[in-house]
Amino acid sequence: TFIPQVALLSDLGGKYVLTVNSKGIVSTKRVRIGYTFESMVTIKKGLNPGDMVITQGIQKVRPGMKVKAVVAPDSLGSTTTVDSPKAVEN
Repeated sequence: TFIPQVALLSDLGGKYVLTVNSKGIVSTKRVRIGYTFESMVTIKKGLNPGDMVITQGIQKVRPGMKVKAVVAPDSLGSTTTVDSPKAVEN
């Protein structure tokens, strides 16, 4: 699975991404990364098909916050395997 590098975050616990569930609630998912290609990074472990990863507005959201997710095309011109929504506060 490829995601934009801007969606990849890190802290003392390692790498993670912010995701949005079907109810619009933000949560964190720990991930293991693989290789990078241009502005994309492969996720080897931690995401499931259909997970919606926040790629824009990351600095405005926190886990537990309710957001409106908008699915955006990836930089390769199609939708990524893991949907890449933009988070907007309600």
